[in-house]
Amino acid sequence: MPRGSTLAATQGGDAFTRSLRGRPPGPVAFYQRRRILIAATEAFAQGYDRTAVEDVVERAGVSRRTVYDLFDGKEAIFRAAHARALGALRRHLGGAGVVGDSEPARPDVSLAAMLVWAAAEPDPALLVFAPALVAGPQAALARERLFAVLGPSLGVAAPVRGAPLLIREALLGGLAELIAARLLSGDASSLPSLAAALARFIFAYHPAPGASTPVDAVRASVTATGG
Repeated sequence: MPRGSTLAATQGGDAFTRSLRGRPPGPVAFYQRRRILIAATEAFAQGYDRTAVEDVVERAGVSRRTVYDLFDGKEAIFRAAHARALGALRRHLGGAGVVGDSEPARPDVSLAAMLVWAAAEPDPALLVFAPALVAGPQAALARERLFAVLGPSLGVAAPVRGAPLLIREALLGGLAELIAARLLSGDASSLPSLAAALARFIFAYHPAPGASTPVDAVRASVTATGG
């Protein structure tokens, strides 16, 4: 997927976003929207079905009318909160020097950066990695948005390395489930310690550059990660 279309897929389809096509909202609207999305991220971490718009209103400290002036409803709030969380992960990966679309990704570097972010930001990470729990009817779309980020970052995007779709889905889905399980158990701080083992797992199915076989890939990843 081209970078532009991937980014567009992460944009929330809310009233605020559509208003940008007309006149730009003022600074107050930007500030209120930011407060609402921070509050929504905390609320949705408890589960989509257990979260009501009123929960977001109370956490954000704004009026119900303000929320509905900026968003069409609960689903639009989630889409925008999910896009914000996924954008934060993208920025973290970029700041960590994870290789972009023009070169093969380094799974060990990508995983380490990703897990550090999840440990430091457990609520946004839950929105990103546990869509089945927190996304409700948005789960399938949220999962695809996540895979659009994880695939290229970990070098398992099908167009990049010719990965069979089933293996790609299993690798990325399994990784997301493992991270989500640690987040849900309150053990986010342990996530960075998993980077080396998970990198070896990814390399076993998708060899690093210069590794001709899965065995060579595992050996290379052990050397690279110090495992």
